[in-house]
Amino acid sequence: MNRLRLALSAADPGLRRLGSAVRAAVSFALVVVVLGGGCATLGVGWPLAMPGILVAAVGSITIGMGPRERRRFVPLLVLGVTGSLGLLLGVVVLDEPLWSAVAFFGLAVVVLASTLLGTAGAISALGAVAGFCSAAIVRPTWTDVPLVVGGIVVGAGITVLVLSVLLRYRPRSQARRISGALRDLADQMPLAVAGGPLTARRHLDALEAAISAARARIAADPDGWPESLSRGDGAALADLGARFEPAVASALAGDSTELDALVLDRLLRSPESAPQVRPSTLDEPHAPVTLDWRRAGRSLLSISTQLLATVALCLAVAQVIDPRHWYWAVLAGAIMLFGTTSAAASLSQGYRRMLGAVIGLPAGVLLAVLVHDNLVLIGIVALVALFFMQYVAEVAYGGAVLFLAILLSVLYGQTSDDVFATLGPRLLLTLLGAVIGAGVGFAVLPTRAGAALRGHADSALAEIATTLEAMSAGARVDVVTLAGRDAFARLVALRTEAKAAVRGWPLSRNQRILDEQIGAGAVVARELRAAVHDYRSRVMDKPGYRSAVDAVAAKVAAVRAELTARPSFRRDEPPAASVEPTSPEHGLVRLELAIDGLAVALRAG
Repeated sequence: MNRLRLALSAADPGLRRLGSAVRAAVSFALVVVVLGGGCATLGVGWPLAMPGILVAAVGSITIGMGPRERRRFVPLLVLGVTGSLGLLLGVVVLDEPLWSAVAFFGLAVVVLASTLLGTAGAISALGAVAGFCSAAIVRPTWTDVPLVVGGIVVGAGITVLVLSVLLRYRPRSQARRISGALRDLADQMPLAVAGGPLTARRHLDALEAAISAARARIAADPDGWPESLSRGDGAALADLGARFEPAVASALAGDSTELDALVLDRLLRSPESAPQVRPSTLDEPHAPVTLDWRRAGRSLLSISTQLLATVALCLAVAQVIDPRHWYWAVLAGAIMLFGTTSAAASLSQGYRRMLGAVIGLPAGVLLAVLVHDNLVLIGIVALVALFFMQYVAEVAYGGAVLFLAILLSVLYGQTSDDVFATLGPRLLLTLLGAVIGAGVGFAVLPTRAGAALRGHADSALAEIATTLEAMSAGARVDVVTLAGRDAFARLVALRTEAKAAVRGWPLSRNQRILDEQIGAGAVVARELRAAVHDYRSRVMDKPGYRSAVDAVAAKVAAVRAELTARPSFRRDEPPAASVEPTSPEHGLVRLELAIDGLAVALRAG
């Protein structure tokens, strides 16, 4: 159990991914149990519980998508109202396939307009879409409407109660859990040293990787972190990790005094009382990045055109094949479009996202047929898919898309007609919808956000490489300082582009991943400034300085190669696991570890 706990702490500091998955699963499970039990108690058919389940699933799916979850109380509260309005609209046009298509197209326009309001608007609009689709799935009569609306209100109310009150996201608690995970790894360092050099190296790599991940999270969202840890994007944590390197080497040589002192360091046990470790001028927070509406408008225009074209074509195809089940084609088209556009709007290479959609769609259709007309099986399959979608999202986004496709296919792939009689139209509509979604994603105003982001990132890394080259050559102080400033300016351009790129998809997991990738880049820029500061202090006169700088520059080149899809090291082996950091006396350890952390963050996409 101790090894399992340490493994979880190393892989998921603070158990944030596990916490998000548990919160989403508990919320959804309670909705299914309460609404299913209510139908059994009232003696009505379980399909009348589906609208409430579908609307409540919107809230559970959006857990962990984008930052600042604590601000979602009001949109989750409004979810019941918008879901009910969507249901009523669906009932009004229920028997008119053409008007149903027109109404849904109008809702798609509303969803796109709501993204201008950010996360809150998107959640509210998606509630209306879920309510409208549930009317097409369940086909309630007007006498059923009071019960169905009551189910939606109850489902949304449970979602608000669980996600915003009982199991709400607490930034301070999250920060304490991440600090606790780092403390656990540090406490086990003496045992790792006792296991020999190889075990000690692996454990030290795990600690340094966890520190790099924590710093990226601090840079992305410092809320909840104490001043001693948040200042300088976790500069004190980086200093602590750098001090572990010589301490472990001394302990392996027989002197564990320094290592024992580091294990008991106040920074991880009582960070509020820990002293500052670096001049404050280097640790000032970055200036907030303003939203470039021109870039954001370009991104939103591309996504809007693609989504509306996909919806229109899918609805037109469905009118010819099976107007009753138009939502099967729209669902497949939306999933494939999301997989295509999110892959193209990523700082990382995102082909796995489209692959996840390609695999998830047929798997979801198969499961939807197998669990048809059984609320218990629908709830179990959806619950498992929801849990794993949340858990793997930040480390394997392609896997998250796969489970999202399964989840939506099972929930929105139901029908009140005979499942085998409609199997042919279902498969045809799903296939055509997938082809339309992928085709539109590639051919209609394809998003270039990913290429732009990679271009900015590569430009910033190129400037970092130029700075290191000047430091290695012993250039004048003003030359090195100017190069460092240029690298920082290019990072600001990258952050501006990233903020505009995610405006069109405010609920995408890509936003949180991108935030932490940019945060890891901000940590690199900050440590580069510190290295330049040390260069001005004549650290360059120490023996071996040039070779140390060249070693760091080689890692920058490796990250650039990974960023541009020319990998120079294996994807499952971060540089920190194969190359020991440079000597602490040269003042480059923190920069080197920040670069290793950036490489790991890029793989998370």
